[in-house]
Amino acid sequence: MAHWRTLTWFVLMLVLAACREKGDSCEDCGQLSRPLLVVASAVGGELAFFNPVSGEYVGGGDLSGWAAACDLTQVGERLVVTDNVAGAMSIYSMPEVERLEQLSIGGTPIDLRVSANSALAHLITHNGRYFRISLATLIADTNMTGIDARRLRLRPPADLQTWITCRGDSTLRVVQAQGFEEVRSIDLPAHCTDLEFAPDGSRVYAALPGLDVMWVIDSETGVAIDTLPLPGVSIDLAISHDGRFLMAVDSSLGNSRIFDLVNDTVAQLRCGTNAIRPRYSNSTQSFFVICPFQAYVLRVDPYQDPPRVVDTLSVAAIPQCMALLE
Repeated sequence: MAHWRTLTWFVLMLVLAACREKGDSCEDCGQLSRPLLVVASAVGGELAFFNPVSGEYVGGGDLSGWAAACDLTQVGERLVVTDNVAGAMSIYSMPEVERLEQLSIGGTPIDLRVSANSALAHLITHNGRYFRISLATLIADTNMTGIDARRLRLRPPADLQTWITCRGDSTLRVVQAQGFEEVRSIDLPAHCTDLEFAPDGSRVYAALPGLDVMWVIDSETGVAIDTLPLPGVSIDLAISHDGRFLMAVDSSLGNSRIFDLVNDTVAQLRCGTNAIRPRYSNSTQSFFVICPFQAYVLRVDPYQDPPRVVDTLSVAAIPQCMALLE
C-alpha cells in the first residue's frame, strides 16, 4: 500500500511540474502552447496553427469570411481579424476558433495591429478611416486619415503613437494616443507601401518603391536621416527584435532583401513568385514570409551567411496574413 501511495505521489508531482512549465498553475494546462504561428488563407477563411520552432502543424479551423490582416492578443489568447466579407473586425477564441465578437467598421479593412498590452486593436480601411477599438468593450474611437491607407504600425516601446502609410497622397500620418489626434503629416517624394520601427522607436524605415529607396526617418522630428537602396514594386517590411536585420519583401515579384543594419550589408533571396507580410519570430530568431501563389510560408534564417530558407510550411490556398504568440 505504501508503495502505491509513493507511486501516486510521484505521478502527481510529474503532472504538476509539466503544468508549471506551461504556465503558473494547472489552470493553464488547457491553453495553447507557446510559441504559436497562425496563418489565415483567403479562399475559405482557413486557419493553420504551427509550432514555429519545429514547423509542426498543430491544428486549424475556419473563419466566418476571410481576413486581410490578423493579430493575436498576448494576454487571453484571442485572434483578432479583419472580416473582409462583412466589412468588420472579429474576435475569435483560440484554439476553438469560435467567433466571440464582431464590430462593423463600414469600409474595406486593410491592416490591423493589437497593442502590446492586448487592450486595443488598431485598424485602417481603404477609404482612409482609422479605428482604435477597445477589445474589452468594442467601443471605437475613429478619425479620418490620408488617402488610400495601406499599413499601420504602433511606435515602440509604449505604443504612444500610430503611424499610417497613405499611398494616395504620399504621406505618413502620425496619430498621438493621448487625445487621439493627428500630430504630424510627413510628405514623401513617392508613395510609401510599408513602414517599420527600430525596436526602441527612435527610427522608422519607410519603403518608397517608386524611387527604389527606403527612407530612414527620425521618429521625433519626422526628418529623413538616411536612405537604403530598395528596388521593387510593392514592398512589405519586418525587423528583428534586436534591430539588426530588416527584411523587405516584394509582393509583386517575390524578391527579398535582408539588411544587416549593424554590419551595413544586404543579402538577396528569392521567395516564390511573390511575397507578403513578413513577421519576425523571436523564439526562432528568423523571419516568416507568406507566399500566396505557392500557398506556403517560408522560414528565413537571417543569421546564416548568406541568409537562407530553412523551412517551408504548406497552407490552404492564397494565405493572406499571419500572427505569432510567443
